[in-house]
Amino acid sequence: MRSVLCIALLFNQLYLGMASDGLCQSKSIGYSNTDAAYAKGLELKNRGEYRAALALLTTALRDEPNDYRLYELQGDLFWHLSDSINAMNAYTKAIKRDTLRSTAYEKRAGIHYRRQEWGDAVADLSAVIRIKPEAPIGYFYRGLSFMELDRFHDGQSDFKAAYDRGMIMPSAYYLAVILGTCPDAAIRNGSRAIEYARVACTCTGFKEYKELSILAASYAEAGQWDEAVGRSKKALELAEGQNRPTERMRCELYQSHQPNRFFSLKYIKSHTALSPGELILFAQVKGDAGDHMGAIADLRKAIELNPHLSYAYVELSSISSPEKSTERIDLLGRALEVNPKCVDALALRAKLYLSLNKYRESLEDSQACLRLDPKLTDARWTHVLALAGSGEFPQAFAELKELSQKYPNAPRLRTAWGHCYLLQKRYDEAISEFTESIRRDPGDSWAYSDRAVALSALNKDAEAIKDLEACCRLVPALRSKTEERMRSVRKSSSRP
Repeated sequence: MRSVLCIALLFNQLYLGMASDGLCQSKSIGYSNTDAAYAKGLELKNRGEYRAALALLTTALRDEPNDYRLYELQGDLFWHLSDSINAMNAYTKAIKRDTLRSTAYEKRAGIHYRRQEWGDAVADLSAVIRIKPEAPIGYFYRGLSFMELDRFHDGQSDFKAAYDRGMIMPSAYYLAVILGTCPDAAIRNGSRAIEYARVACTCTGFKEYKELSILAASYAEAGQWDEAVGRSKKALELAEGQNRPTERMRCELYQSHQPNRFFSLKYIKSHTALSPGELILFAQVKGDAGDHMGAIADLRKAIELNPHLSYAYVELSSISSPEKSTERIDLLGRALEVNPKCVDALALRAKLYLSLNKYRESLEDSQACLRLDPKLTDARWTHVLALAGSGEFPQAFAELKELSQKYPNAPRLRTAWGHCYLLQKRYDEAISEFTESIRRDPGDSWAYSDRAVALSALNKDAEAIKDLEACCRLVPALRSKTEERMRSVRKSSSRP
């Protein structure tokens, strides 16, 4: 998650002012045919005619192969065409022709960053700093790269340098992240983390989720648990999407006097978790990296050390094998024994009940979940399908219409409509919806599964089998359930 954020910040910053910088350079060196080609190429780029601009520059470079401006602009064009390899090569040629060209280093560093070539990004950003030692940009982005390398001391130094040179935000935020959550106790400093986190919150009017979340983590690092819980709850009010369950888990950690930490995969491979909270955080990193067995072991250890952390059970249920639905539901039941208001346990159990066609149980859990957190859209989709499964079609379609207006491009929208039609035996309409869903998201395994069932009901067996296989390539565990549904619908449709 952090990497995606950093990349977005990086590329927004790197390409700001790119056109005007090059144009100023062309004016300063005297007008020529090369200048004309550069100006025309820039004009075409600004109009979005990238390939035409590239063709023009290719011709111009044959006449003047040593003009760094043409190579840098060529790199920009390749970047806009999503050709990072040729963009990288073009920036390298620009740098060879003018080693003081800081913008070419910045852009090449951006590509290295996106390709997770952190060391190369550091090298290019170090060149930027040598060329422009008083500019904050090189320090800031090198700080991000150092974080990815777990070089937190270096990252802290660079963010402080950027901060001191006027880039208050987002430098203050990342200083708080390092001082409040990095795994190195020698670097962490709760009181200083709070100072920087408060600066970040002040800059955003105390109205942005991530700044409030790091303020809560900073208070936790300082041992001010009540303040940490209060700030975390404020952050939760502003959180959207996956940030909501993440912040709920953090809040529970603070309530149990467990701090939040940032752990990279590299770090956990060479270290051992020392507390239940760290075990849960280790498990999340391992799970994201595909090490499910390692994650399960950590979560079981966390439960053994502290059986009162509901999110240990939720995480364990989430990562357990899809075939073990009963065991997963039992784990969520234990989470709800610990915390009857554990929203994410209710939401996940509602989905599991739905997968088992236990519509009433799913309906009860999804309704309880939405009473606690009306913003949890995932539970709303489950609620719609549970309504349809319970035969309450008017209410299901009414809620679907509301969701359609609010989330017209939601990936699961067409699948939800199709599933409701499927339950009503409106097979042609269902197939149409599933087809549109697959067009929007070719990775929608449930759309393939449901379309296979609808096609089976219409005795289109060859097409149904193709969808079954497509579904199973995405999620092999869905095979037995989909085949059972296909057999059931064939029997139903063959009855007189």
